[in-house]
Amino acid sequence: MRAARKSYLTDLTNEQWDLLKEFIPAAKPGGRPRKVEPREIVNAIFYILSAGCPWRMLPHDFPVWQTVYEYFRNWRMEKIWEPINRTFNQWVRVSGGKEATPSVAITDSQSVQKRWVVERTFGWFNWSRRLSKDYEILTDTSEAFLYIAMIRLSLRRLA
Repeated sequence: MRAARKSYLTDLTNEQWDLLKEFIPAAKPGGRPRKVEPREIVNAIFYILSAGCPWRMLPHDFPVWQTVYEYFRNWRMEKIWEPINRTFNQWVRVSGGKEATPSVAITDSQSVQKRWVVERTFGWFNWSRRLSKDYEILTDTSEAFLYIAMIRLSLRRLA
């Protein structure tokens, strides 16, 4: 294990980690034991998302970029981000006094005058520099980063 490092603005708080850690896949049985903490992997992914930097430019006080990318890639392929986002979205709705799932679907935001909801969501994505341009080759990677951005936003609201 590494020595304690100075925290970044993108790091999870203890309360946020308590909410998220149950959703992070456990180490696979029969494999090598983990040498890095899953929390540090998530912190590094949040850093990449917010800073918009290439994987190779991940600061040296995080786990090495190859390890972080391998976890990100595996979790993306296992599609863990979408169910986490769905669950956190429900928690945010319930904490705001709403039903866990919306009862009305908006089919045409222009006619229903809810365009601001869409624009506000795109505004939230602008907080994540990785989403400011189409950096990704694979659409699955872009999709994963969108889910991660919304998970990060939900964690800030929940904890």
